[in-house]
Amino acid sequence: MEIQKLMDDAYELAIEKGFYNGDERPIELLAMIHTEVSEAINIYRKKGMKDYSSMESLPTELADVILRTLTFCRHFNIDIENSLIKKMEYNKKRVWQNVHKI
Repeated sequence: MEIQKLMDDAYELAIEKGFYNGDERPIELLAMIHTEVSEAINIYRKKGMKDYSSMESLPTELADVILRTLTFCRHFNIDIENSLIKKMEYNKKRVWQNVHKI
């Protein structure tokens, strides 16, 4: 499935389920993305595991992060597919200094 179709489907579902009513401010929608990231962090903290594939709920929360991001982009007409491509090309040429490994 291409990104635009996924964005459109996610956005339509968000409207249908009442997540968007037309008067949302960007900060509120960004906070919803942050909430999903926080939920993923909490799962990691509770499980404390190194094998992420065995954490059933972590991939689900990460999917929520992506879906919230895609609906945000669709709501504000952000061409995220083009932005991702440009960012990947930039990163290929970028030199990072002081990279810290976790």
